[in-house]
Amino acid sequence: MFSFLSTNGAQSSSQPSPALIKEANEHVRMMHLRIQDLEQRVREQSELMDRRDLEHRDQLKRVRITQEAEKATYYRQYEKMEQRCQQLETLLREKDVQIAYLMHRCSYLDEAASYAPLIEQLAQCLKTSLAAPPPKVHPVRPTKSISEEAAPMTKVNLSLPTVAEESGQPEMTDQ
Repeated sequence: MFSFLSTNGAQSSSQPSPALIKEANEHVRMMHLRIQDLEQRVREQSELMDRRDLEHRDQLKRVRITQEAEKATYYRQYEKMEQRCQQLETLLREKDVQIAYLMHRCSYLDEAASYAPLIEQLAQCLKTSLAAPPPKVHPVRPTKSISEEAAPMTKVNLSLPTVAEESGQPEMTDQ
């Protein structure tokens, strides 16, 4: 690299040669350029890292905000579902009470239905009796009262004529 320490007999070792100085200067200049280049690259990479870090922080912040919004939405949905569950449980209890009431009433209907054959027989009997012609009714003649036997009077016929008398048929007597 540097030949400062070279011991050529021509020159003294205390004074470097101009070529050696020129070579050293060129080398220092190249190192300086290389250092500047590396420093520039470090600055650029540092700026890039800072930008990326800022972008990542912004992105992370947006993700957290989105997560919080989603969490709030899910919590509201949870509360609505919880309310709906409570409403459904209340409705279920009401329906259970209503079912118990209707089952109780149904037992009365079952008991009434057990009488259906008897009611049908009674209805048939009533239909038959209403459809039949009315029976002929004969008025009953009053018998002599005790007062008539005690005091004989002229007999006045206060009785109504019988069906047989009206129709001219002979009367049947029960004897």
